[in-house]
Amino acid sequence: MKATPLFIVFILITIALQAQITAEFSYEAEICGNSIQVQDISEGESVLSRTWYLNETEIATNADANLTIEVPTYSASDTVTVSLVVQGNSSSDSIAHSIICYEMPNIIACDDFDVCGNEAEISAQSSGFEVNWLPLSSASFDDYTSSNPVVIYGGYGLVQFIVRETNGICTDSDTVKVTFWRKPSAEFLINPSDTSSCGLVAHLPQIDPYTTYTGYWVSPPELAIYQDSVYASNYGNYMLQYVEHNGPDNLGVDFCADTASYAVHFIQAPDITFLNENLSMQNQNYSLMADIASDLSETNLQWSSNNPNLTFISPQNPITQVEYSGAVGSSFQAILETEHLGCTDNDSISINYYLGINSGFGKKQISIYPNPVKDKFSIFSNELNYPLEIRIYTLHGRIAGTYMQNSLKDVLNINLKPGQYIIECTESNGDKYISKCLIMN
Repeated sequence: MKATPLFIVFILITIALQAQITAEFSYEAEICGNSIQVQDISEGESVLSRTWYLNETEIATNADANLTIEVPTYSASDTVTVSLVVQGNSSSDSIAHSIICYEMPNIIACDDFDVCGNEAEISAQSSGFEVNWLPLSSASFDDYTSSNPVVIYGGYGLVQFIVRETNGICTDSDTVKVTFWRKPSAEFLINPSDTSSCGLVAHLPQIDPYTTYTGYWVSPPELAIYQDSVYASNYGNYMLQYVEHNGPDNLGVDFCADTASYAVHFIQAPDITFLNENLSMQNQNYSLMADIASDLSETNLQWSSNNPNLTFISPQNPITQVEYSGAVGSSFQAILETEHLGCTDNDSISINYYLGINSGFGKKQISIYPNPVKDKFSIFSNELNYPLEIRIYTLHGRIAGTYMQNSLKDVLNINLKPGQYIIECTESNGDKYISKCLIMN
């Protein structure tokens, strides 16, 4: 028998060895979560079929070389076995590896939000593992490891904070964006104290011109603001507020705002009105009357004159009798000065003194019947020349009513509030006569 050459035997052995298939797959021995990534890297003859097993349970046949295996249930750190069986043309093989599946943390940060100022409370929902907020050089946390720490930011604007959760092997992270808005500080250019205004108009204080925030005045309905002034419909004390706000429009004006209060007291100025700006005294006695547009209970009045011979019987009353002891033919002024809660006014009336046939005061006697008056009365005098113009004044000097009495028998109907009043009768020649009456219910 002829011997087979040695090199031919070697070739046959090599071919036989190459024909054997060797099963192997790539994997990670430890993973976070329950998704296992594997790849068939078997060597030898070509793979005709492959079957994957998880814990001896078949999960895929004739699958691709790359496969993702989902572990259906696992605890914090489960060990599972993944096996691969491959079949070639003339051989088959299998391989198994143990893999540890660690529970993956799941941290969920709160929604993005805006905050007024530089302090915010941020929060995150953890799955029970260690929580840690990544530090920022311009921010400080009261507790970096808390799920809801308070953070103080050293500036303003949009800041992104990162929170992480770890079990020592696996880590999850999330972010929250916080926009820090600078809180306004509503300030007047000069800090005003509460102010008083004589009349129904007051000037508003000047706002700090360097402010960059949107500002507006808030006032009661009795006030109206136009440019740099405020107008009142009634006298009294009112509180205004200047409001500045900052922040996004969708959060409204109350989101990040500051107010500065400003109180104004509108005082009725004691505006003086004389019934006559010029008059003639036809005897040494006369009665002066002035209308004062203010509350007389809080108004100070003082009559005076540039002539020392004129004496005021009631120098602190808007209605006063005067006596003159000077020469006939003199001209002088009666001056009335008023003050009401710090608001002042003054006016004067020119007086010419001469003697006439009809003195205009004290010569003719008039009577009011009945007196006290209820709703009707008449002026009685045999010396008066009718018709008479009759004016009724309050003790404040304001006209309460005007009437005409054409004869001695005429009766005047009135509708006035109870109290004391001044009755002024004026004849057709202009002579005036004054008396008092009491009106009752």
